[in-house]
Amino acid sequence: MAEVEKDGSVSDGLSIIVPKRRRMDDVKTDRPNRNMNMADDIMTEYPNEDPLDIMTTLSWNYRGMGLPRKVQFLFDVVRQEQPIFVFLCETMSKRSRLEWVKNKLGYEGLITVDPIGKSGGLALMWTEKDQAELLSLSQNHIDVKVCLTDMMEWRLTGFYGEPDRSKRRSTWNLLRNLARDANLPWCLQGDLNNVSSTEDKRGGEPYPEWLINGYNEAVHDAILVDLELLGHPFTWE
Repeated sequence: MAEVEKDGSVSDGLSIIVPKRRRMDDVKTDRPNRNMNMADDIMTEYPNEDPLDIMTTLSWNYRGMGLPRKVQFLFDVVRQEQPIFVFLCETMSKRSRLEWVKNKLGYEGLITVDPIGKSGGLALMWTEKDQAELLSLSQNHIDVKVCLTDMMEWRLTGFYGEPDRSKRRSTWNLLRNLARDANLPWCLQGDLNNVSSTEDKRGGEPYPEWLINGYNEAVHDAILVDLELLGHPFTWE
């Protein structure tokens, strides 16, 4: 899901990633991409599996955990989708509150980044404690190595883009820096606070071309592939 801001731009609401082989096969690119080889690597390692149907991850720009209905909605979605990993950004909550949420969800693993004042804050939760190993974190990301039983190791990054447009270049540079360490199959999810084309925005003022171009250049430099969106792009549709 995505929500439309006052200026008409799209920001990530709730997204659920269920890897499907079709999604990989449908991506077309004219340049080498180390992450595009993930499906073939897993197929070679586990020829009897349908590997890209193995797991589900959930990402949500939570915007604070103060309202009980929002917490209940998270519980309901997790109960329905049963994701192995849950990434929350803009939690606006200290670790103690997120520990409570993790325990209520029945998860064992938790990495948090405290908010600054009343803004920001990140959390990554997962089902079993030994399934992830922290690689790096900042106010804008949590990066882990994923170690699932009977599955090759890979990398998951929960990412929150700088909301201040004047500081957006720091987000793009962080993407590039993270990509330099990408020696494992890599999945990046979260709210990058940017659109990749004018089609990602509806209404309001035109989205600045320098933001679109800068973001796309960073994605290109990081050798990332944007997975197709299934379902309605706007929460009000």
